[in-house]
Amino acid sequence: MGSRAKRSGPSKGGKKRVETRPALPPPIPPFLCLCRGYVYAPQPLTVDVSIRVPLQQLRNREAVNDLVLRSVLHRPHATPSSLDQDAAEKTYFYVVHVESILIHADSARQSEHTGDVQLCATTETVLARVEYGLLVGVAESRKFMDTMIVRLQGGTPVGGMQQHHHGDDNRTSSHSSDRGGALLVTARCLDAEPVVAGQAVLLVSEPGTLRCLAIRPPRPALGPFKLQVENGEAEIRPDWPAAGRAAGEAPQ
Repeated sequence: MGSRAKRSGPSKGGKKRVETRPALPPPIPPFLCLCRGYVYAPQPLTVDVSIRVPLQQLRNREAVNDLVLRSVLHRPHATPSSLDQDAAEKTYFYVVHVESILIHADSARQSEHTGDVQLCATTETVLARVEYGLLVGVAESRKFMDTMIVRLQGGTPVGGMQQHHHGDDNRTSSHSSDRGGALLVTARCLDAEPVVAGQAVLLVSEPGTLRCLAIRPPRPALGPFKLQVENGEAEIRPDWPAAGRAAGEAPQ
């Protein structure tokens, strides 16, 4: 009898090579909340922070203040146990307003490796509970770079629990009241959406930020548009005379 042919294949003692790739975090899904937002239950808080300032920006006060804002504004803070009356309530407040920034010049320390200067700063802030959504307010003034102070109408969500705060009543009452008083917040406002004091604004509350957008009346369309299909490709194009389109005028 002939011997059976041995099956070719990897030996039992051999190890399989598996290509390992670094695990990438899943992409952050886009956030869009068109519900009504709320900012309520405010309380004052003093926050001490430490920042690193590039040496070339040390004399730029706006740049230094912006570094402080990036480490303080719209950041979560744990609720003190004395104010956490309901265990089912969220356990975090967010810094919604920065009243003042004090830079301690005597705390300057320069790094030997990078040359950056480490500074300590004290900020007077206002904490509040935040629910994501859209709010309407009035722009008050521009105190820091790329920000706008916005006055909102205070109030808790429907079915929300009213809270009574203790401490510095003068500072708290000057900013808001859960019964419907005014509340000041510091919102991010980019140059692409210029906002002036006294203008009605739309405040967008989303994870990690409060954004301020100008509310403007709708502008009339320059003319009609039509859907045109060429070579299997669809495109929406303006359908008014070329002269009027070049001049930016609607057809008569």
